[in-house]
Amino acid sequence: MRRSANNLLHSIKDQVRNVRYTIRAEADAPGSGLPKAVGNIDLGPLIAIGSVVSTPALRVVDGIFTQVESLATEVMKPRGKLELRFPLHIGAYLDGDGSFSAYLYEAYKDLTEVQGVRNVLISEHALDDAQAKFQARHSDAAASRTRGSGQGRATDLVQLCAGLACALVDARPIRKLEFGGSDMGNQSFMLSPNIYCGVAIGLVTALVTQNPALRDDIESLQDSVGSVVSARFDRFKRALSGKSPIIDLAKQFEAVLPFLP
Repeated sequence: MRRSANNLLHSIKDQVRNVRYTIRAEADAPGSGLPKAVGNIDLGPLIAIGSVVSTPALRVVDGIFTQVESLATEVMKPRGKLELRFPLHIGAYLDGDGSFSAYLYEAYKDLTEVQGVRNVLISEHALDDAQAKFQARHSDAAASRTRGSGQGRATDLVQLCAGLACALVDARPIRKLEFGGSDMGNQSFMLSPNIYCGVAIGLVTALVTQNPALRDDIESLQDSVGSVVSARFDRFKRALSGKSPIIDLAKQFEAVLPFLP
């Protein structure tokens, strides 16, 4: 019941954000008075709503949709877990309470903002789908994988983090984005924002799962992970396209984890 309600409300929020994205994108039209985005990546369908007639009107409508989104977000806050923030131990993502997207939406926003993105459409419904896929694939083995000790347990936890990354990449939650100014994303991010962000989130989760104290300096952690994902992007991408993407990606994670953050 809770998951069905989450899916419905996340779908509504996605539609609100979809329209708001279009409003902001159409502000780049001649005569809008706002700076034009220097790059655009179209990753999915977008609702057409017509031209925005003036900058003041744009700001009013944008504000209205922002308030609607805030209200929906307030309704969707995970009960009893408001203190939890990304990144989390991998075990948190095996929880079936429907709070998966709440933990990750802001992570995607942060990762894209660092890359110079000024307008982005991220689907929480896609994050719900990623959770369902991740749990279906891993929940039966969760108990055995998170029990025990030693190297075997560590390897299993890294594989769970790789499974999270694969589920996020497959769900493609980033649907559209625009860059602003001259500081555009690095080449790896530009090539595939969904792969870049999914792998980065999986790797950050693996680090925090191994050492929870790293959450105290999340900015440095994300900087280090971003550098690694950019430097080894081709290897991560090949792992994702192989016959055993979770196992192959986990091996790539294990190769770099000892040297991070």
